[in-house]
Amino acid sequence: MTFAIQFADEDTGSNCGTYRIKDGAKFDEDIAPRWPDQSDEDKRRYTEMAFRIRYGDADPASHGYGPDWVYSEDVYEAYEAAN
Repeated sequence: MTFAIQFADEDTGSNCGTYRIKDGAKFDEDIAPRWPDQSDEDKRRYTEMAFRIRYGDADPASHGYGPDWVYSEDVYEAYEAAN
C-alpha cells in the first residue's frame, strides 16, 4: 500500500509539500525549502502548490493572489468589489 501525503499550513508557500510512503520509505518528495532559501520561481510554485492543497480550484484572487502568485491587497479588494 502506498500513501500520498500533501500538506500546507497558513503560511502559503512555506511549510508545504508532497511525498509518498511505501513500506515505511518516503519517495517522490517535493517539500518547500525555507522561504528565504527559495528563488522567485520556487516562491511562485510553492505558493500555488500550497493554495491548491488548501483551497482546491478556488479563484486565487479570492485570497489576494494575482496570476504571478504574489499576494496583493489590490487584487483582493478588486475581487471583493466585483463579487
